[in-house]
Amino acid sequence: METKAPFEFKKYLKKSLEILLLKGAAAEEAATDERALKPGILILAIGGLAVAIGAVFEGQVSVPAEAAFLLLFAPVLNVLITGRLLSVG
Repeated sequence: METKAPFEFKKYLKKSLEILLLKGAAAEEAATDERALKPGILILAIGGLAVAIGAVFEGQVSVPAEAAFLLLFAPVLNVLITGRLLSVG
């Protein structure tokens, strides 16, 4: 079963790109897929990590402790805030 995991993630990553391109059918399919939750959370966490890395390399972080905090908590905050926004809407 573990050999399917990378292929499943690739499928959900492609589906997320289709959703970003505003394809309604892809969004409806993802909404009804119960197994899409974990890959969705992982994609959001990767996005938060990318934002944190970008902020560090842009020089928006002045102290190493601030960089460590940002790199650790940006993925978590991205998942939590996006989840909260989606639950309200």
